[in-house]
Amino acid sequence: MRLAILMLTCAFALTLSTAIFKLFAIQDEFWATMAWTSVGQMVLGYLLISRVSVRCQLGAKLHHDTGTVLAVNAANEAITLGGSLAQHYAPPVQGVWNEREQPTNRATSSSTSDRRMRV
Repeated sequence: MRLAILMLTCAFALTLSTAIFKLFAIQDEFWATMAWTSVGQMVLGYLLISRVSVRCQLGAKLHHDTGTVLAVNAANEAITLGGSLAQHYAPPVQGVWNEREQPTNRATSSSTSDRRMRV
């Protein structure tokens, strides 16, 4: 039960973080918002590793099985980076295009351009 609560809390925190990111990325520049998101993640990582019990557990695990820890970490970072970039580049759900900029059907647009060329 405790694990489920922790997982739901993490999912909620990620959802809230993504919503805040999208809000600022729409209003401001994307890369500046991405940089501040990275700074926030580094501060959170520092706060987590500053706990002595966590640091001792990490040191013991690294000493016992360094290769496995580093391999899992590298795979996790690659997956996280890919997912994070895909998530941050995804358009907001609320409304991507205004009424004039809505995409048209390719079949309709190509036939329209063909008609223009024939005239």
